[in-house]
Amino acid sequence: MYVSKRHLFLINITLFLAIVLVSSGCDAQSKPEKIAQHFLSLWQNQQYADMYELLTTDAKVSVDKQAFVERYKNIFNGIGLQSMEYKIDTPSISYADKNTALIPVDITFQTSTVGSMAFSYKIQLSRNNKIWGIEWDSTLILPKLAANYKVKVSRQQPERGIIFDRNGTPLATQGEVLSIGVVTGKIKDESFLQQQLSQLLFMQPEEIKAKYTQSWVKPDLFVPIRLLPADTSDDIKQKLLTIPGVMISKATDRVYPYKSAMAQLIGYVGDVSQEELAKPENKGLKAGDKIGKSGLEAAFNKVLSGIPGFTISIVDEQGNEKYKVGQRSKQNASDIYTTIDIELQQQLEKAMADKKGAAVIMKPKSGEILAITSHPNFDPNMFSLGMSSEQWKTINEDPQKPLLNRAIRSSYPPGSTFKPITAVAGLDSGIIDPNETIDTSLGKWQASSLWGNYYVTRVERPGKPAINMHDAMIWSDNIYFAQIALRMGKNTILDYAKRFGFGQSIPFPLSVTKPVLSSDGNIKDDISLADSGYGQGEIITTPLHMSMVYSAFANGGMLPKPLIVSRIQDEDGNIIEQNSPAVWLSTGIKPQTLSTITLFLQDVIEQPTGTGHAAKLSGVSLAGKTGTAEISSDKSKPPIGWFISYGPTDNPQAVIAVSIEDASSGSHDALPVAKTLWQYILNDNG
Repeated sequence: MYVSKRHLFLINITLFLAIVLVSSGCDAQSKPEKIAQHFLSLWQNQQYADMYELLTTDAKVSVDKQAFVERYKNIFNGIGLQSMEYKIDTPSISYADKNTALIPVDITFQTSTVGSMAFSYKIQLSRNNKIWGIEWDSTLILPKLAANYKVKVSRQQPERGIIFDRNGTPLATQGEVLSIGVVTGKIKDESFLQQQLSQLLFMQPEEIKAKYTQSWVKPDLFVPIRLLPADTSDDIKQKLLTIPGVMISKATDRVYPYKSAMAQLIGYVGDVSQEELAKPENKGLKAGDKIGKSGLEAAFNKVLSGIPGFTISIVDEQGNEKYKVGQRSKQNASDIYTTIDIELQQQLEKAMADKKGAAVIMKPKSGEILAITSHPNFDPNMFSLGMSSEQWKTINEDPQKPLLNRAIRSSYPPGSTFKPITAVAGLDSGIIDPNETIDTSLGKWQASSLWGNYYVTRVERPGKPAINMHDAMIWSDNIYFAQIALRMGKNTILDYAKRFGFGQSIPFPLSVTKPVLSSDGNIKDDISLADSGYGQGEIITTPLHMSMVYSAFANGGMLPKPLIVSRIQDEDGNIIEQNSPAVWLSTGIKPQTLSTITLFLQDVIEQPTGTGHAAKLSGVSLAGKTGTAEISSDKSKPPIGWFISYGPTDNPQAVIAVSIEDASSGSHDALPVAKTLWQYILNDNG
């Protein structure tokens, strides 16, 4: 057969390339450094099954593939391996003979437990039938790890930090609780035990059984079922102890000594969920750990938790430590000092009693929150000690919304408590003469017939037909403020409202509803503008924000930044963070305007016909404003009753903002709360 020279050339080239490729493959297998490199690369990528394939035949006899893979996986998952870097010390590679190589390598493991761990290894390879393989033993997992040794990871959990009031009284701390448990070997009637515990502990029988049938449970071991407060009644404890197999033990856990007081502010802790474990900020936590779930407990969880410490040890079959291979000391938690005065807080809780609403007591110059509450509330101990699914469903679906922090997360219209802002806008801009009178004697008013059937109405007041700004303030006349709002125009109202924080996010550790004049920040028409003048329309705010607004009246036009955490301290008392009082917004209101407004607000309380006269105290001058606000989305609902006051007017020490929902008597439902608090603050019995 004739073959052309061109075809011969192509055949020769193909044969040459084939020989080169074969030679290259053999060369890769014949060099021990490349095998070691491949082994390390697979290790780096946690491809343990493929690592096993590079072992010598003799090494595979000593350990089967499943055991090899599981040991690597369990150890490196256990230490929290995040990454691995290696470096072969090529110049130091040695050969005992032509079939035995020793390759030194330095490996650094980055872990979530102890951080970085660096080790030096010597990988021995043997050649059999021209094929190099790894002579493996367990020291190629960790140096000094013998075949019968284990790796133990010990965790040192720091105690959670304490949340204090301003005077060092614990509001959230570690305290004694009762652990209700079962010793399975002493159970006489399993059905009876489950039935009784279900009733007494508010748990489903399946939940109870799941706890004492776990794989680690032995007949003589105490199995915790649920925690209860230390002050659980003797009757409940006695009933529990009459159930064969049930025991009560003392334990330590997160407790809230003042129970429902400040529940939404302080918040609570609970078991970390699987979703939360996946978050970077929860690195190092494990199932069963507790984290802050709401309130300050959640906002300052990192500070209050500290950082767990870990020790990685090699132990013998009896569990005795042989070598310590890695360690990271725990970082103890820090404590939080709030601005709360717990004695005043307790007075606030008493004054609110069973009313639905919220209240804030603030120092006007510093913005320190002395007391804050939201009703109805809940006992955070229920959450921290473990709540059954049934209890959670009940509280979470409660139409009264006890989990809602109404003091900062409500969407209340301010009603007539907004009128001082309208008055400030008129006076400060020079558009409105406070002595000019407006006739509102008809009791209803509309700017033009274009309003159709819509009228601004007012409450009953003394029979004076024409009133000035002072009269309108003390008698809370809606018609007067609607008319001056229209005369000023929306731009003036928007300007001054913005100066007082409307439309702006309030700086606070917890999420606060943004106060706004409308959903889009604009005032769409004359009716909306008129309604805004007396605090209705689309305006929404919170008791926290309104306490800041009235602080500005008492503090030269400065809205303070609200302060709830004054400092953070470590366990040795060293201050880590100090939060000093600061101005949030400077309104730029003229001093004369502020003086005039304060005089008007004084007379709201001082004048016998003033809407706030029921809060008057003898021998002290207070300034304040009542408000009865309609829920614009649902006119059939009872209104919200407001009363916001500050004093003494010659040297204001506090602002008290009270809002009551479902206020059938309007602001008259809020006035007694504030008066009781002023009597306590000023130690006045009048």
